[in-house]
Amino acid sequence: MADITRFRLDTVPLERSDIIAHFDVRVGDFTIRNGSLRLPHDGRDAFIAMPGKGTCGISIAQPSQTRDIIHDAVCARYRAETGRWP
Repeated sequence: MADITRFRLDTVPLERSDIIAHFDVRVGDFTIRNGSLRLPHDGRDAFIAMPGKGTCGISIAQPSQTRDIIHDAVCARYRAETGRWP
């Protein structure tokens, strides 16, 4: 189970995608800060990006069940706040 502890809608244009939200999430004993929900420019589905190596001491494999749980929780929160699916 993933618990979104901070969520902020945003619009940050990047080279290949746009950041549409930032979040912190608690999964079990871990809290992950400064994740982002991104919408790719090529029309594919939104995806989550975890903090970069400079700000994070662990990484989550992709694909993984934990990453899927976080993605589902973040997308559900986005939908609850905007009324649309990313």
